[in-house]
Amino acid sequence: MWNIWKTKLPKQNSDFTDPDWLDSSFLFYDENVNLVRARVRDCIDTKSLGYDYQSVNIPWLESKPTPLASKVASKLVGHRHSPGQAIAAEANNIIAATTAFPIVLDKPVRVEVPRPKKSPTEDDEEEVLILQNIQLDRDSSVKFDVCINVTDADTPVGPGDSEFVGSYTNIPHGHHHQGLKLNTFLSFPISDALEELELENEAKIVVTLLPKEGEGLVSVGNIKIDRIRD
Repeated sequence: MWNIWKTKLPKQNSDFTDPDWLDSSFLFYDENVNLVRARVRDCIDTKSLGYDYQSVNIPWLESKPTPLASKVASKLVGHRHSPGQAIAAEANNIIAATTAFPIVLDKPVRVEVPRPKKSPTEDDEEEVLILQNIQLDRDSSVKFDVCINVTDADTPVGPGDSEFVGSYTNIPHGHHHQGLKLNTFLSFPISDALEELELENEAKIVVTLLPKEGEGLVSVGNIKIDRIRD
């Protein structure tokens, strides 16, 4: 996956340059049971480690998610409702981003989040959805999905749908950290999804958080959208 990320994606990526990350080190035992220290910067190029990957066809590489609109429209026709009526019905469940945080994910939550204005001098800015101050017990098994502009709560949303942004998962380890809290954050690039969903001109989007495991065991301190230089 690292090799594909660096060499085969349409937008060529490059290695991180943060020296704190590059110089992070880990201890391993080699084949002679000698303790050796390896830095991250020594391991990011597989060729320097003595191996490379065969160039093969990767069918999923160019596959793109598609909007749920067609599924929702089909379902609405069967119920004789318009998409507009569905959005209006869901509006009662949407809370504003100015609502007091933190939000406990004990049920699906929809938050209306304003988008920052585009800088007139920056054409290569990426919009990034950021979930801040995610708090949970380290020993909790937690998973929730993050989606944008889902208008029908009964329609399953997955990685093949443009509305699906990503997931957060916490897997407890064997070491018990009873009472210890984890405070972290998530960030997702969403420019491509906004384009696919034809939301480029919208001033706000609706972010949906769908708890899948550990309902009520995780909270989110804030949700916002930033623009960063691509």
